[in-house]
Amino acid sequence: MQFPNLKSLTVSSPSEKLSTVIHIPALQRLSSLQISSEYGGYRLFAEGDEITLTLKASYDLKDWESLTDYANPVIRHIRLYDGLNRSQHAVARNPDNVVALLMANVQTLEVGYSYLQGWYTVQ
Repeated sequence: MQFPNLKSLTVSSPSEKLSTVIHIPALQRLSSLQISSEYGGYRLFAEGDEITLTLKASYDLKDWESLTDYANPVIRHIRLYDGLNRSQHAVARNPDNVVALLMANVQTLEVGYSYLQGWYTVQ
């Protein structure tokens, strides 16, 4: 199925087969991505020219890849934000592995304080 006029999509824990069934050409226009930690994974909010995508994804972001791989969006702005208090809940502590593939074309990278703690010990 193709959805050429889709403006907004919200997906929670998609099946790996979803991208083989649904093609959304507008996903290639995504240019900005916010990644925030949640219990059990990440919440990704991406937007671009008249399209938004909200995705609850696993820690390794395979859900993002399986949903957007064929569209190959060029992400120019990434914001890493952690909505969780890391002292209360252990989440992925290695953010460079999480966003490495998405950072190839990034021009602006915003790193929230709690993500900064994943890279460096901040006092």
